[in-house]
Amino acid sequence: MNEETIEGNNKLIGEFMGAKQVKRYNGISNSTWQVWKFPNTSFHDTIESFIDDTPYHTSFDWIMPVGSKITSMAFPSDSKAIVLMGDIFKAVKMFDIKKLWLAVVEFINWYNKNK
Repeated sequence: MNEETIEGNNKLIGEFMGAKQVKRYNGISNSTWQVWKFPNTSFHDTIESFIDDTPYHTSFDWIMPVGSKITSMAFPSDSKAIVLMGDIFKAVKMFDIKKLWLAVVEFINWYNKNK
């Protein structure tokens, strides 16, 4: 998987979790840059990060709140949602962060198309 795909999917996850892009001014070099402001979760306080520094694909501390949010959503009559949530549960049970990250990305893409 290339860096562009990882960054794009991490951006997708960040937006799903409520992250917003904000501009920050650097008084030393008189430049601005985009950072992501992440809301408070059970694992970290409100923080700011460059999107390419968000470790959803490598850190269970970052990806587990996403899985928790997804599995707490109610889709009683949608079989596709149930299958996708099952993939998330399987990846957690296997303790496989790559499969978990991919299952989360697949769910969010489905959710964004069907919400």
